[in-house]
Amino acid sequence: MRQPIILSPPVVGGIRVDAAGDGHFGSPRGSRLHAGLDLLAEVGEPVKAPCEVNVLRVGQCYANSTALNLVELAPSLSRDARIKILYTSCIVRPGAILVQGQVIGYAQDVAGYHGRPMKNHIHLEVDLSRGALLGRGSRPDDRVRVDPLFFLEMP
Repeated sequence: MRQPIILSPPVVGGIRVDAAGDGHFGSPRGSRLHAGLDLLAEVGEPVKAPCEVNVLRVGQCYANSTALNLVELAPSLSRDARIKILYTSCIVRPGAILVQGQVIGYAQDVAGYHGRPMKNHIHLEVDLSRGALLGRGSRPDDRVRVDPLFFLEMP
């Protein structure tokens, strides 16, 4: 039997809604839909592990800039899930095992980077294996992005 994933919010802020857009999963973004959840965060605010995780990768959010970073995590209790947190200056390295609440990094100035009337935030994504959703095996890279609110314990 598969364990349910329960995530604590990585930052204390609520969901971003401002003149630049709605931070909910699936909100319109021009010709596409928002593929994550934006949680309000002050620049420099600690960003914490949402559950016990293995750090898979630390990298850049955008191919043309090194200004904003991301971290990709694998929850210890689920081989079917992947979590990405964007706009975080990471202080962890791939291979690290983190406990829930451990600091991953600090919120970056995404609002300043984009130069729009946007409130500062982090961006949270959750991917599940298609097999986990369908109840059968699938390739490890066959993933579906899902709404992080399904797993977050919001205060």
